Amino acid sequence: MPFLALILTWFTGLAVGTPQAPATGGSSPRAHAALAYTTAALSAPIASHASATSALPAPAAPPTSPLALPSAAELPATPTRATPNVLVILLDDVGCERLRPFGQGAPYARTPVLQSLAARGVTFTNCYSNPLCGPTRALLQTGRYAFRTGFGPNIFPNYQFGLNHLETCLPELLRDGFAPGPSPYVSGAFGKWHISMYVDTTHPNDCGFGHFAGCMTNVSDQSELFGTFYHNYHWRKVVDGVESIVGTPDGPYSERQWAGSVQARDAAEWMLAQTQPFFAQLAFNPPHAPYQVPPFSLISPASRNAIEALGVEQIGVPYGEGDFAWITDLTHPTRPITEEQLRRKKLLFYDAMLEATDLNIGDVLARIEPKLADTMIFLLSDNGPESSVVDPARYDPNRAKRTCYQLGVHVPLIVVGPMVSTPGRRVDHPVGVVDLWRTIRDVTGAREVPGMIPSDVVIDSRSFLPYLADPNAPLGRRYAFSEVFNPIGNPANMSLGARQRMITDGRWKLVRTGLDDIEELYDLATDPREIQNLLPSSNTTIKAHRDELALELDSLIYSDG
Repeated sequence: MPFLALILTWFTGLAVGTPQAPATGGSSPRAHAALAYTTAALSAPIASHASATSALPAPAAPPTSPLALPSAAELPATPTRATPNVLVILLDDVGCERLRPFGQGAPYARTPVLQSLAARGVTFTNCYSNPLCGPTRALLQTGRYAFRTGFGPNIFPNYQFGLNHLETCLPELLRDGFAPGPSPYVSGAFGKWHISMYVDTTHPNDCGFGHFAGCMTNVSDQSELFGTFYHNYHWRKVVDGVESIVGTPDGPYSERQWAGSVQARDAAEWMLAQTQPFFAQLAFNPPHAPYQVPPFSLISPASRNAIEALGVEQIGVPYGEGDFAWITDLTHPTRPITEEQLRRKKLLFYDAMLEATDLNIGDVLARIEPKLADTMIFLLSDNGPESSVVDPARYDPNRAKRTCYQLGVHVPLIVVGPMVSTPGRRVDHPVGVVDLWRTIRDVTGAREVPGMIPSDVVIDSRSFLPYLADPNAPLGRRYAFSEVFNPIGNPANMSLGARQRMITDGRWKLVRTGLDDIEELYDLATDPREIQNLLPSSNTTIKAHRDELALELDSLIYSDG
């Protein structure tokens, strides 16, 4: 099926893998325009150097025909210059379990753009983050683990701090890493920042970004401070230190105010305007809470029908654009719903927000189509989903975001671009979000020049560029590590209120919880949902794997730096 027909078929209401009743009324002109942009972008030369394309193997059953993925014939192209652009797309609170390319079992959210990127690039099946938004963003920017930077907890309205300006962030690496000559790169950041105090509105610029346009935190986090409820249609936007207000508390609810659409538009316009290689970071606020119905122009008619039908079922009227799934639904004075109804409502709204973000990504790729042949795209997430949008029939909600279990830290990573060889394949070796720092260094040709990194500062990042260039590249990083702790600071002093850490070789995983380091061991090959803790055990094989991981974890944590 041609890709244009594929996308249009999806948008007329056919679910991924499961036929749905056709939607009534068709889609809006804006939706058709967005899909035309998306189709143009995804037919563009995103990947190159490909002499062969292997099918993306998936543990789950493949989708049935309305959604066949692009063929090798749609992957031509040669980059026009040696110095590529770099675009990092950061999703918020999105784990692997809702995304079809990672094959963890239906139902999946509708993400045709992301699926096309997976078919055109390399999908990393064992990528790990920290279990919270801010700490993972600090990993990405510094290439250093949280116990080195002190960035273990998250930033909240009543608990604020910032990433130390002495850290060398990615745009500073690209700014200074070509000395003694000038850097070819310009850098821009868009969307959610969340690694500084809210009032420190120049922090992104101070970290090396020449331009920033976005939100300092989650859209609703500053509500109490300013006495108004902020949400995805009404939020505080910062542009290079200057703050303004988008939208109003009560609408209108359109793409002109929707945080994801504004952030996508800002990023695309900036990238198009650059005349030299760029590094762009686009970090979407949606689908992070508050869970809210996105503009209907960003979702399929099938999704709209499902949202409206749920409203009729639960409260007697259709849910519409801008409606929330919120705890106050349980105590609504005239139309209260049950906890189970709220759970269903949240999950449906969350999936719709993820679907809308997918179309926002497609819109960005379409708008920067003239630059795609020279652009390396890294798509990843900061952590897994909130417990309230986890299906308890499939997963334990207590092991989601904020924990080092798989649902909290096993995140998607897809890489597409001119340095990708043999697109459409998977890499099962362990990698971490921390590894993007040195991978982007190698992609751009930057160097850690003398004086850039103090001699007593340890960079934990390891480049996974060999995995992109060579399907047969040997194992690089042997273990992936994740942690969360509170309060902020160097946890070596052990004066912590809470702590959890994990280390994995991709199959065996050791989790340590609390100041007493209570241990759990899981075999992810046979127990990917971590149901059976294998410790304590007298089995020599199990003990050997535990001892190997424990030794590596202790060596890392108590290393210098």
